[in-house]
Amino acid sequence: MLNITDFVDEFIQSLKDNTDVDFSLIEFEDENGDDVTVDPEQETRDNLELLATELFHHNTKDIVPKSSDFVMTASEAENQVIIADASSGILTVTLPAASETTGKSITVKKIDNANNVNVASSDNIDGQPSLALVSQYDVIEVVSDGSTYHVMFVN
Repeated sequence: MLNITDFVDEFIQSLKDNTDVDFSLIEFEDENGDDVTVDPEQETRDNLELLATELFHHNTKDIVPKSSDFVMTASEAENQVIIADASSGILTVTLPAASETTGKSITVKKIDNANNVNVASSDNIDGQPSLALVSQYDVIEVVSDGSTYHVMFVN
């Protein structure tokens, strides 16, 4: 069974290769954990609406407030955005091993105007063991390549 992420990867590759996608092969779990099969007899519009709904639910992230040091697990990296409040002291968000989050995007936002929020990794972030969010509303988004983290966005 393909999961929705694998399907999207294959679909994008088929677009690059200019090949057809066989909708009869698509099975995945919905947001409730139930198996879903795309019916090849349905109209393409119905199939695309079903896939778009599942993709939306698959990419939805939880907003998680943190006000103390936090060690993120790989499963949390997959579905959480950290909203960090360091008003009571410097706060460190430690990322999971880069090997456990290959291709995953992790976002941390600082909401206070008092203390730094440090985003740290034993696998480095753009060559550094940690990066500091200094100003209120600073945001960083990093992505793992399996061995280190790369900054994709920072403000």
